Amino acid sequence: MGILYLRPSKRRPIRTGPPLFPGDMQSALPCAWCRECGKEVFLWGEELCPGCKGGTK
Repeated sequence: MGILYLRPSKRRPIRTGPPLFPGDMQSALPCAWCRECGKEVFLWGEELCPGCKGGTK
């Protein structure tokens, strides 16, 4: 699993590969951060969290 830090001043890590331990969601890093509200996004290829994507912010 690779780790990449976005925005050096805010240290927002994202994973760049499959999770190290697929069953341990407590230690899972997000795939991205929501560009609207800043919440963690765990689905590959998504840029919005479910709340922002569905319009229920």
